[in-house]
Amino acid sequence: MQNLSAHVEELLDNQYVFEPFWKHLSHWKQLFRTAKKKRERRAFNKKTEITLAHLFDRLYVLRNQLLHGSATWNSSVNRPQVTPGAKIMATLVPHFIDVMIRHPDGGWGAPRYPVVEETGPRSGWTGSG
Repeated sequence: MQNLSAHVEELLDNQYVFEPFWKHLSHWKQLFRTAKKKRERRAFNKKTEITLAHLFDRLYVLRNQLLHGSATWNSSVNRPQVTPGAKIMATLVPHFIDVMIRHPDGGWGAPRYPVVEETGPRSGWTGSG
């Protein structure tokens, strides 16, 4: 796995993917500084799982920005969070898939949107051009 440290730090240090930034616009800076200090203490103590939890929180905010329209294609405004987020996901997702394939009985939970068998016509679309 390539070294993602710089991308992880870049994303973790970006206030625009820090959820309290959006919830508390008037005092987000103090919350951000506190979160960073806690993260630095945890990193010193090698608390990888906590760092990953923070990282996945940031990636979730970035996902929401992309899917709900707050970040737009090719905008220079959102590149500081989109670029490292994409590099992190491009590295991690294949590993996640590999783990799931190697451990199909790993307790991944039921699919949220399973395939539903229907006997009648579907939405009118036949699948042909």
